[in-house]
Amino acid sequence: MDRTPRNPDITVKPQAAAWFTRHPEARLHFDPVLNLLLSGYVGDNHGYINKQTSPHYVFNAWSKEGNTVRVSCTAHYSRVRIRVDKAQTRPAFHPYAKTLANRDGSRRIEYIDLIIRTADDLQLLADFFSQHDIPGFTPSQPGNTSPDETDYAPIIRVVDGRVIDVRQLHNALAGRFTRSMQMQGYACRHEHRLANTLDRVDVLLSRHGLNIYCELKPVAGSSTKREIRAALGQLLDYQYYNKSVRADALWIVLDAPCNTQDTAFIAQIRDQHQLPLTLVWEEQGTFRFYPALA
Repeated sequence: MDRTPRNPDITVKPQAAAWFTRHPEARLHFDPVLNLLLSGYVGDNHGYINKQTSPHYVFNAWSKEGNTVRVSCTAHYSRVRIRVDKAQTRPAFHPYAKTLANRDGSRRIEYIDLIIRTADDLQLLADFFSQHDIPGFTPSQPGNTSPDETDYAPIIRVVDGRVIDVRQLHNALAGRFTRSMQMQGYACRHEHRLANTLDRVDVLLSRHGLNIYCELKPVAGSSTKREIRAALGQLLDYQYYNKSVRADALWIVLDAPCNTQDTAFIAQIRDQHQLPLTLVWEEQGTFRFYPALA
């Protein structure tokens, strides 16, 4: 068998190339997996290796270290094995944890084993990398590696089998929103750090002596309900958790139209809890408000 070094160019790995020629349908699940992993990989030692049975693509943490992620495939699914101790993973992924060991138990390797067939499976893989720091891959939450932490924001999602970068959508939404509000006379600050904390509000609006905390959420690959829920939790944290400085109003800003259930939910929170909450959404190039701005 060819023992040449791994290579991201499949044309120099004849066994792998020949296998995909015989099983072109495997590209439907293998290519999205590979594209997702490549989008977050920052190492310099990765590529196909020749196998008699089926193609394997491996990622090393760094040039001379052992592989941390291995992708293999059959005609019907791709398998992603990620070397990581179970204790360092979030409980939601414990059912996917496995262990390889010598017969005498002298060497044990723990890993997460994910089978990818559908877009939902691909989203699970995206969620894993959004919630864990894997050597050789871009950290999702710098400085935050606690497996017990539950408040996270995935940086990638899967939409119709495509991998999208939520950060790009978020930045684009922030640009459109702040330009719109500046035209209405608001002063805008991006990524405003709250006093005496490490928290940052997406956008701080100021006008007529009033300050507004705005939490922005792209909806692609998610839902308005889910993003409203996520934004609400963050705004309540910014406003009330051990804070001496509070905003005069709290805005949730989405980039997709909201429905009557969304606005009814906001109305109920405002009425029952007296929260200064406003729902803002983008529709046909215009930002709409509930309740309407005075």
